Amino acid sequence: MIKRTNCKALVMAALVAVLLIPAAPRELLSQDAGFTVTAGNQTHRVTMDAFVNLGLRDFQATTRGETRTYTGTPIAEILRHLGINPGSVVNLTFIAADGATLTIPAGEVLNPGQGYLTIAEEGEQYTSWEEGGLGPFRLVLAQDQFPQRWIRNVVTININ
Repeated sequence: MIKRTNCKALVMAALVAVLLIPAAPRELLSQDAGFTVTAGNQTHRVTMDAFVNLGLRDFQATTRGETRTYTGTPIAEILRHLGINPGSVVNLTFIAADGATLTIPAGEVLNPGQGYLTIAEEGEQYTSWEEGGLGPFRLVLAQDQFPQRWIRNVVTININ
């Protein structure tokens, strides 16, 4: 039989151990997290690891009078990484996991400081669509005052 004082010590040690183990973000570890970019007859799959390796940056956007910090990568940079010249793009179509679609002129997405694909808001990584969240990837148009065009759960970007 375990003495009561030893039992309390074991419980406290287990609790401390659990609290000290850093929690890894769910989606960053998910092998399924990613999106596709289609340009002409070429389709590119961008995994979460590849996306993160592009270099994430924090930026601010103000919507409905509230400024928030987002973490992501400019869409123009994603295209360049895939060998797509942003200057040749006319429109981009973003498709979400739930089928929502937004087609937007390239200038409104690819201008510096405007269009980002994001994975976090205020330092909190988005949860997946299956979990009722905004991610793992969300389009944020930093210059839009109202976020109606901010597509969540982006799974496909078609380049026209």
